[in-house]
Amino acid sequence: MQMIHFLTQAKKSTYASGTKYKISSTKPNSIDYHYEKDNYIYHDTYFGSREFYGEEIVYLDNKPIWHMKYKGRLINHELTDVYDKILKPALKKVDEELPIRGPKEFIFEDYKYTFEINGSINKFEGIEKIYRRDKLVYELICYGGKL
Repeated sequence: MQMIHFLTQAKKSTYASGTKYKISSTKPNSIDYHYEKDNYIYHDTYFGSREFYGEEIVYLDNKPIWHMKYKGRLINHELTDVYDKILKPALKKVDEELPIRGPKEFIFEDYKYTFEINGSINKFEGIEKIYRRDKLVYELICYGGKL
C-alpha cells in the first residue's frame, strides 16, 4: 500500500505538474523526472514529443520493484496544446487505487481524455486516448507491473 501511495504522489508531482522535479537528462536527448520520498525513488525517462517512448521505474531501497513502459503519439501535429491543455490535467487526476495514468474519463472544453486498463498494479496493460470534437488526436499504449 505504501508503494501505491508513493506512486500516486510521484505521478502528480512530476510530468503532470510541469517542470517540478524535472532533472538533467540521464541519456542523450532524454527528458527525465525524479521524485524521492522515504526509501522510495521514482524515475521517468522519455524521448521525443510528437512520437515518444518512455519508462517509469519505482525503487525501494535502491532496488527496482515496479515499472511501466509507454509509447505514444500526437496524431494531429497542429494541436500542440494537447499536452498542457488536457493531458497534464488528466494525469493530475491519477486513480489513487491504480495509479497508472489518468482517470477513466476526463473532459475539458472540446477535449475528451480516456484511459482503459486491464490488470492490476502487479501486471497491466492500458491504452490512453485524447479526442477533440470526437476525433482521435493522441494515443498512448502502456504496460508494466511488479518486478
